[in-house]
Amino acid sequence: MIYEREKEENGIPFTEFKMIEVKKGITDGDFTGIQLPEGLDITNIRVVIRGSYTLMAAKMNAGEMSC
Repeated sequence: MIYEREKEENGIPFTEFKMIEVKKGITDGDFTGIQLPEGLDITNIRVVIRGSYTLMAAKMNAGEMSC
């Protein structure tokens, strides 16, 4: 998931995230690299690296407008 933007809906502020597909890269010990989609400007994105599973579960359970 990547950070998309800050948003307000019905007077309630929230942060919006976007799911992107990544490919597994090389694993070295406890670390695994990822390959981001072509054309993605890596200088201007923020990738979720901690808590992404919880964020994804909340997004799937509550629908697209939840996160």
